Amino acid sequence: MRNVGYKLQSTSLIFPMATDSQKKTKYKYLGKGGSETHINAVEKMTRRNLIDELERVFHSLQESPVRYLFRWRN
Repeated sequence: MRNVGYKLQSTSLIFPMATDSQKKTKYKYLGKGGSETHINAVEKMTRRNLIDELERVFHSLQESPVRYLFRWRN
């Protein structure tokens, strides 16, 4: 079994190129699976996903009719 490398892919050119930092690319190499670089990237993505989900929950609670029920108790 071959251990292939992983990369992030974006829809626009946002990552600096490895060969020329002045140029941008859509891809960022994360290293081989299990490497420190790969694990750090996965942890960052997990934290970002949790933050995004909490923001969605918070927004939906703000827009919820339940919000008005608690408002009258104060």
